[in-house]
Amino acid sequence: MSMANLVPEPVLAAVGDLTISFANLEMHVELVVWSLVSSNTRIGQAITSELGFSRLPVIALSIYRELHGEDEDFMQLQELMKQSLSMAEERNSLIHSVWGVGDSEDSAIRAKVTAKLKHGVRFDSHPVDVAEVRAAAERMRVISGQILLFVSRLMRTGKSPSQFQRLPSDLATGESNDS
Repeated sequence: MSMANLVPEPVLAAVGDLTISFANLEMHVELVVWSLVSSNTRIGQAITSELGFSRLPVIALSIYRELHGEDEDFMQLQELMKQSLSMAEERNSLIHSVWGVGDSEDSAIRAKVTAKLKHGVRFDSHPVDVAEVRAAAERMRVISGQILLFVSRLMRTGKSPSQFQRLPSDLATGESNDS
């Protein structure tokens, strides 16, 4: 038996866009770690592959600080990682919800049951407009692009031992240019 999905197609498409945009953001945060730890990308991949997203920015900042101190690039990386963590929170609140039909083709209801020591069991529901989800996905893509530019600058200035031949197309295929 299959149940019909009552969430409008535009909302489903926007949630899919958000999911893919976050996956790319996560990979780009991993890329920061990969670019800092070794010229062999697979070493970085071995480190990050089993980590949850919340640990990645901490590791990236810690490694950078150990290698280069708290210079201007560190301050920029810190801001990028802060934004990445904020986007993860936004993504989690949207993705880890139950979705239902809204009052228009471009809206849905997002609901979640939580139980916290402070307030006990709570049922929250919120209307969500497709534009809100699309805007979150776009913010993720902007941060991802800024992270790629940051890693490129690290490589150009010699702050990264990585010598990727190309960014980011090789990353999408999972192939390595390392010797």
